[in-house]
Amino acid sequence: CFVNGERNCITEMQEGPDYVRVKIISRDHLAGRRSLYTITAPSKDKKGWCWYSHVWVNTAISEE
Repeated sequence: CFVNGERNCITEMQEGPDYVRVKIISRDHLAGRRSLYTITAPSKDKKGWCWYSHVWVNTAISEE
């Protein structure tokens, strides 16, 4: 996993009978207005990669 392009996160995974729950925690304080989390995993056929990205916006910080 990556937070703002850096490998500075803690990953916790929980597998159930029909789901996988992944928890990502940044090791650093997120001081910016926007923070990008990216998770990568090998594809089921092991021939490529899959990824999921999510941008978090802290609206308490101005865009200036």
